[in-house]
Amino acid sequence: MKHYSQNARKRNRRKAGAPAKAQSPVTARNGATDAHTARPTPQQMAHGAYQMPTGPGKQDRPIYNAASDMIGALHHAGKITDGQEQAARHWQQLRRAYVAELPDVQGFKSCIAGNVPGYDDGDGDPAIIAEYRSMEARLSRSQRIEVLHVCEDGNRPRQVELLRAALDVVSGS
Repeated sequence: MKHYSQNARKRNRRKAGAPAKAQSPVTARNGATDAHTARPTPQQMAHGAYQMPTGPGKQDRPIYNAASDMIGALHHAGKITDGQEQAARHWQQLRRAYVAELPDVQGFKSCIAGNVPGYDDGDGDPAIIAEYRSMEARLSRSQRIEVLHVCEDGNRPRQVELLRAALDVVSGS
């Protein structure tokens, strides 16, 4: 009779397609179990910019990481202002909407040649496309590259001054 460790049993169960055992919810000091009582570990707290909720009902709201992405980290470090952070969030939201409006021609194939992408006659939402292209036209080429590099790809800025100038353009300052 073989004796398997608990991890080996879990691994074998997952391989066999059995659902993994559900983890128990975090229990608060008063014994109540609630998803909102989950708190980051000390290691997570050391590597993030966690904000404690304030105001009435603060124990019901979770702690959140204000620097969860590059824009948040730059804002938390004081490299960009509040207005520039809001401009970056606006750009990210508009970029996501713009990309969602682009036709997905890779999903459609020609019936004649399987390696040729098909045709999508949808134009998308013209208001979103026009707003994004208007914002993009106000930026210089180097500013567009820097904003894409930081806001979309989540990389560290190569030139913080260039990013700040681009975000000022986006905000309309």
